[in-house]
Amino acid sequence: MKKFPKWILIPAVPCILVAIGYFALMQYYQVNIPYGTWINDMYCTGMTYEEVGELLLEKDDSTVALEVLDSDDKLHVLTLDTEVYALSYKEALKEAAVSFGAMELFKEKSIWVKPAVRINDDRWEAYIRKQALFHEDAAAASPRMTIVEGKEGFELIDAQENVLDDKKAARVILEAFEESKERISLKDAGCYYTPAYSSEDKAVIAEYEALQLFCSKITLDLTIQGEVAFQVNASVLKDWILKEADGSYSYGKGGLLLLDEAKVKEYAQSISDEVTTYFGKPWQFVDHNGDTIEVKAGNYGRELKTYALTNKLLNAYNTGTSGSYELEFVFHPSSAADNGYGAGYGDSYVEVDIEEQHVYLYIDGELVLDSPCVTGDVRRKRDTPKGTFYIEYKQRNRTLRGEDYATPVSYWMHFYNHCGFHDANWRRSFGGDIYINDGSHGCVNMPPAKAKELYSLVEKGMPVFVY
Repeated sequence: MKKFPKWILIPAVPCILVAIGYFALMQYYQVNIPYGTWINDMYCTGMTYEEVGELLLEKDDSTVALEVLDSDDKLHVLTLDTEVYALSYKEALKEAAVSFGAMELFKEKSIWVKPAVRINDDRWEAYIRKQALFHEDAAAASPRMTIVEGKEGFELIDAQENVLDDKKAARVILEAFEESKERISLKDAGCYYTPAYSSEDKAVIAEYEALQLFCSKITLDLTIQGEVAFQVNASVLKDWILKEADGSYSYGKGGLLLLDEAKVKEYAQSISDEVTTYFGKPWQFVDHNGDTIEVKAGNYGRELKTYALTNKLLNAYNTGTSGSYELEFVFHPSSAADNGYGAGYGDSYVEVDIEEQHVYLYIDGELVLDSPCVTGDVRRKRDTPKGTFYIEYKQRNRTLRGEDYATPVSYWMHFYNHCGFHDANWRRSFGGDIYINDGSHGCVNMPPAKAKELYSLVEKGMPVFVY
């Protein structure tokens, strides 16, 4: 038998000793912190993991909180009560110990560990039941389904569309705390469900669908000179539904909602009130001082053909015809159509400022005549009518007649209700406050020369603003 060569032990012994030393060192560091180790900004070399864990717990003054998003992405912050949980660094430090390899044992190193959250099962249920998140839908409305009318139409509200599954949500939140998560979404975690509809719920849904069908039947653009001024859509149609005396909706054949023709007429009239300037909507007028003032409407302007609009709306709805409709007007006088389609007054007009007792004539935007005047007698309640009128006609050498007068004038320019501009050769002065106690019967008296000039410049149909 061949003898074992003793010389082999010579190199093997150091290796064995190194291995034994390394093994012993690793065993030591399973309990004690290696050289040059910082944990959570605390120098821990030579300390046991248990000692470090206790010190970390003493230093830890943070709160355990979780951000929870509900079905509407509303944020709820849940903060654990101290009696509900306990913190432990044991597991985190164990993982750190495993991570220290041979080369790491003699290096400076810094690590950060987070504690594990341990929930007290006996106190968890009482804690979670107190959270507002679990009570927000506790008062689920009855009836469950509600139809709400808004500006743009109708909306169906389901008070139980997203019902929180309390048990599942509590479990998901518990797991998130234990896993030290910072934020979770209950919707993404599938913690909501929608209960089955009852027969009452289905009836409300059917009515909502009928309302939607009614309100989507047509879309009609009402235009002025090709530009959309009004639009008939769901926000308008919702007001056209026929209702019973008790306020409930009226249904016809096939469960279709009925049209209230009176409401259609009311809508057409509301459009007329907005666009009619013939004894209708006041005028925004820029006076001789450059100020924008409001002048009462009169016999000048446009008048919507309300009856034609009503018929168009009824026919469009009954036939389900969408599209556009150019609003039709009657103009007073017909020449008013030339001034911004009857919505404007152009650049040529007469202006009467009663307070200043003055007449101004503009032609093509230029002031070509201004004159003092005397308007209707205030004391005798013969005020000159205020409003937006037009020159209906002009006449030479006319005798103006009333109950107690017959006055010949050389230049007569009628604008409204027996009132007009004319010369007043019997007056020696004009302007000032003469009109208060010694005014006219309602006409605008002017010096003869100025009346003559005005007569030569004004045209039939020219707007007249009296304010």
